[in-house]
Amino acid sequence: MTGSSRSLTSLILPRMTPSATAAAQPVAIVDEEFARRYWPGESALGKRIATSGDLAKGPFQTVVGVVGHTLRGGARARGEGQLYLSALQDSETNLFYLVRTAGDPRRLLGALRSAVRDADARLPVATLTTGEDLTRKFTARDRFNVLLFAVFGGVALVLAAVGMYGVLSSLVAQRRREIGIRLALGGRSGLVIRRLIAEGLSLAVIGLAFGLAVAMLLSRSVETLLFEIKPTDVVSYCTIAAIVLAVSVVASYIPARRAASIDPIETLRT
Repeated sequence: MTGSSRSLTSLILPRMTPSATAAAQPVAIVDEEFARRYWPGESALGKRIATSGDLAKGPFQTVVGVVGHTLRGGARARGEGQLYLSALQDSETNLFYLVRTAGDPRRLLGALRSAVRDADARLPVATLTTGEDLTRKFTARDRFNVLLFAVFGGVALVLAAVGMYGVLSSLVAQRRREIGIRLALGGRSGLVIRRLIAEGLSLAVIGLAFGLAVAMLLSRSVETLLFEIKPTDVVSYCTIAAIVLAVSVVASYIPARRAASIDPIETLRT
């Protein structure tokens, strides 16, 4: 968006039509969630609602439009329906304006403040911010919590890999003589590697099954941290399982490869 503060004034503070004045019939606009909750299967247009006073006697607002659902309070409030009233018919003293720009919105902050001052010098401008900064502010706590979960998950994955490596290394050390005899009798090193990796994967599958069961039981506790993702999302669980199994294969391969390189003659001498 380009232009002077004068040209922005008409965009920020548009001239209201006579139909939107305080003396006219009170009107309201609702979003899709509001209409779906209070008038399921019906058209919300023309419906009358009371936002103050006597709910039986009014005053009533007539619904004149339905707009898309907006996450006004962030992802935690995605189920809340929204109601919009005319600024000239409602007693609310705080007004919020959303301005769409084609470039960097930060370059227009000064021009927007000047536009409001030119329209009415008595109007205070409390806050000017960008949609990106506002979203970051709303999601700061959730992003921090998700970061903590990611760090703890990464640490757990590293510990699992180290544990798998330690178990397989100990197993190889205990079965060193057995593996040496197999190799001396013509056993192939590739078969030894596959057998040891299979044993490591069997341990990983048992631990993974237990972990997934616990995760599904506790999934509801992290539902508020998720946005448009179900707590029991199949793709997420499959991705986690694939990562754990891949790490288990790598952790098992190293001691298995060492076992396959055992010198049978040296082993039988010990």
